Amino acid sequence: MRKLELEAETIQISIYTNVIMNILKKHGQLWIKENIKLS
Repeated sequence: MRKLELEAETIQISIYTNVIMNILKKHGQLWIKENIKLS
């Protein structure tokens, strides 16, 4: 039973990580576009 809980936690962490990475990627691309416009 404990093993299942650990696996569920690991899956949750990887989902959160994916979401955060996607947000950072989008922000990074927007930031780069803004800087190219300004220069």
